[in-house]
Amino acid sequence: MNKTRVRDAAFVMGALAILAAVLAAPRLVLGRLDFFKWDAPRVGTVLAERRSPDGAFVATVTAADSIGHYSFVLRQGSQIVARQDVSAPVGYHGHIVSLEWAPDGSRVFTTIDHDLGDTLRFVLERPRKVF
Repeated sequence: MNKTRVRDAAFVMGALAILAAVLAAPRLVLGRLDFFKWDAPRVGTVLAERRSPDGAFVATVTAADSIGHYSFVLRQGSQIVARQDVSAPVGYHGHIVSLEWAPDGSRVFTTIDHDLGDTLRFVLERPRKVF
């Protein structure tokens, strides 16, 4: 009977040690307990910028006022010709933002990687010339 009690106590102690290790692992590996918390870029930080193929327009993605929110802007010179407020869910890592122009320069795409390869894509059309 005494061996059973010792074995049960050892089992409980082992289970508690495993539980403590599981709970402490995120803190030890990531330096924090919350998996989804990462530092957002400051408001106005340019995350991506790219000129159109003909050089007439510049597309920019800048950080907005809260984590995961961005301003996607198309400029011709200093004039804003198109703008879209975009957002992506907060994932395991900071967002990876990229810009890509269509080969003919008619539109620009921004892609936001928000969760280890899961992406969102947004588009701004280049204004058409009026004759």
